[in-house]
Amino acid sequence: MTNILITKADGEQQEFNPEKLEVSLSRAGASTTVRARVLARVMSELKPGMTTEEIYRHAFEILRQDESSPVAARYSMRRAVFALGPSGFPFE
Repeated sequence: MTNILITKADGEQQEFNPEKLEVSLSRAGASTTVRARVLARVMSELKPGMTTEEIYRHAFEILRQDESSPVAARYSMRRAVFALGPSGFPFE
C-alpha cells in the first residue's frame, strides 16, 4: 500500500505516513502490540482521500475496544484540550 493520499485538516493532500500514527499512539502509551494492531487495522481500511480526522477517529475506536488500558483516554486528551477553544474556558 503505497502512495495513498490523505486529506489534512487544512485541505492539503499528503501521502499517508504510518510512522506518524505509530508515534502518536506511542506518545499515548500504547504498547508495541496495540500499536501494531491499530496500525494494521487502519491501513487495511485506508482509502484515498480519507481525512486525518477519520483516521484519528478510527484509531481511537480501536483503542477504546482495548479495555485493558486507559490509552484511549490519553490519545483523545489533545483533542479535548483543543475543543476548549482558544481561551481554554468555554463556560465563561
